[in-house]
Amino acid sequence: MSAANPEMDPDVRQVADLLQARFSEVDCYRHNSVSIRARIRDEQFRGKSLSEREAVIEPVLEQLPAKIRDQLILVLLLPPAGPRSDTEQLLNAEFEKPEPDQF
Repeated sequence: MSAANPEMDPDVRQVADLLQARFSEVDCYRHNSVSIRARIRDEQFRGKSLSEREAVIEPVLEQLPAKIRDQLILVLLLPPAGPRSDTEQLLNAEFEKPEPDQF
């Protein structure tokens, strides 16, 4: 499933709806049958460390049912300017060109 079509999967749609209500730019897609990936770009993350960004998103994600939260394998939290570290750049590349699971 592509990031542009989360409405095809009700779990992905629920994640996208929740995040879009709180953050400015959200991309979600199902990577495989047991994992969902989400990328969030928002001004709230500017100048914050990873742990500070996680503190912002954690209470939001807790609103999801546990069965959906357990499927969130990757939640990439970026400031509007985009990835800062090499790791963030590598993770972000997966959202630009998602590849199907090889297993």
